[in-house]
Parts: sequence; structure tokens; C-alpha cells
Amino acid sequence: MAAEVVLQEAFDVYVNDSCSRLHRDYAHDLERFIDSFACWQPADSTARKFNGAAIERFLSKVEKEEGFIAEVIGFNEFPYTHGRTLVGSNREIEREYWFEVDTDDARIAGQDGLVILHVHYAGKWNQDRRRRDRSTITQINIRHTTRCQQEAFWKKCVDLDKWREIRGERVHSFRDGWKWRQHPEVSRALHKLLSIAEECTRFVRG
Repeated sequence: MAAEVVLQEAFDVYVNDSCSRLHRDYAHDLERFIDSFACWQPADSTARKFNGAAIERFLSKVEKEEGFIAEVIGFNEFPYTHGRTLVGSNREIEREYWFEVDTDDARIAGQDGLVILHVHYAGKWNQDRRRRDRSTITQINIRHTTRCQQEAFWKKCVDLDKWREIRGERVHSFRDGWKWRQHPEVSRALHKLLSIAEECTRFVRG
């Protein structure tokens, strides 16, 4: 766990405090982990990337395999700046979801069993979180965790100390936006993951 990490001002953190991984691995200090989730360091030291085939396997397992488990641990919500070209009220909403997946396929789960989804919303960032419109999704990317600095988005990690690949692989982009709650048929696997992600209701910081 990281200590004395300074998070950016506009950064909300939620956890799923019923997540089995938390109670299994951090039962001895659960509240401390929940409070420090925003600065959590995964253990995987490998350099690995999602490719198109691995993405398809992952989504197929989510949609079709009855026994496949993807459990949300928590998420971070922050303003998307599109390489600092969007500022102020023009910034958009982005969420980074952390999932634990139950699979022996290292091409999907790696060593730590974690998958990260970055979800971009059409809605504009608002300091009042009740006024953020997350009904329409414009793009979803997928990442692995990594502790390999050459592969990690290390500049961002100076702030967050959450190590992930420098570039995510695009899972889906939606030219006209995807109203995901109303149209699950667009991607039943992604709709299932996003619905699971709604289990994160414990607000940690913001």
C-alpha cells in the first residue's frame, strides 16, 4: 500500500465492501484497505497487454459461461481531459473499474486476477456528483495491471500509485453513444459488467 499519496482534487473513489477478495485477502485490516483503495498497488510484475483475441475471450466468458465470475472491487471517477484539450466544464466523465475475474487464463487475468475497464461517458464533469450524466457511453477500454515501469502509465501513477498499462486496448467505441441501460443488446457482456459495477456503493473519498 502506498503512503502519503496526494490525489488530484477532482477524484471520487467507491468500493464494493461486500467483495469477496477484500474479505479474503484483507480481513485483518479491511477498513484500512477500503480507505486506501485509491492508492492500491497490485502485485503483478509482468509486462502484458490485452490483444483483440484476449478481449474476445474475456467478453465471451462474461456473456456465455454460467460459472464465470467477474466481481467488482471498486472504481475511481475523474474528469477526462482528452490530453488536456478539455478544461473546466468541457471535461467529460471517466470511470476506472477494477474487477477480479475467476479464470486460470493468464492472458485474461494475469497473475493477480485483475482486469481494469476505463469507461468514457458523454456527460460533462460537474463538481456536484449528483449532476453527472452517465447514461451514455462513448468508449470503453481495457487494461491489465502491471508493476513494470516500462509498460505502466507511470506519470499518472505518480499521483495515484495505481499501476496499469500505458495504453488500454479499445473494447468498443460508440459513434452516436450507447445508452447502456436501455440497450443491453448492443453488448450483453459489457452491459453485464457495468451492471455488476453498480454494486460499488460505498463512497470512500471525493
